[in-house]
Amino acid sequence: MEHKQYSILIIDDHPLIIAAYKTALNFYSDENEGLHFLIEVAKDCDSAFFRINNSSNKDKPYDIIFLDIRLPPSKNGKILSGEDLGLKINELLP
Repeated sequence: MEHKQYSILIIDDHPLIIAAYKTALNFYSDENEGLHFLIEVAKDCDSAFFRINNSSNKDKPYDIIFLDIRLPPSKNGKILSGEDLGLKINELLP
């Protein structure tokens, strides 16, 4: 059986939502032999941008990104919300 591995970034500032995504992905992985998810989490704009930027420099960037559009702004004020992160994702990980 072929093994598939997907790299996932969950960007959300609510721990309950993050836990729900992880539970759903782990359940799906358990039900489908050979399927595995590598899950990373970012809880604010700064850590999300850091992970997105690092991923764009890798040979294999994120396959899936879950993005909360209502996030507090970055500390430097350059990224104001998840919507701005979405634009950065589109730019760096087309």
